[in-house]
Amino acid sequence: MKPRIAYVDDNLEMHEMLRIILLKQPVEKTPDLFATSPQSPPLLENPFRLECYSGPEAVIDAVRGGIDAGDPFQMIITDLRMPAHNGDWVMQQARAADTNIRIIVLTAFGEISLPDLQTAAGGADFIFLD
Repeated sequence: MKPRIAYVDDNLEMHEMLRIILLKQPVEKTPDLFATSPQSPPLLENPFRLECYSGPEAVIDAVRGGIDAGDPFQMIITDLRMPAHNGDWVMQQARAADTNIRIIVLTAFGEISLPDLQTAAGGADFIFLD
């Protein structure tokens, strides 16, 4: 079974951007779109299942449901700043449910103390956006 990745962000435009970045695979075009040639690379399947959520509670419910169903998430990618609960809440809840889950936090707020966040999150990875 393909690994599951959950993405949570209140900005729905970011959902589409992440889908494009993670799921887009370059394929060389042949003159005839239906023709195949030895030079054409094979179409690749996505190596994982990406599921997008617009709120922290929904992704944590999905994480718990996945564990109960025997189909856990391997990774969560979360925005740091969201209205109801922040990404740090998502990290804490996800770690409480599954200590093996990997977490990546995206943030455009550079003033946040990285060591403080890493301590709170149990060593999550952070990507600062400009």
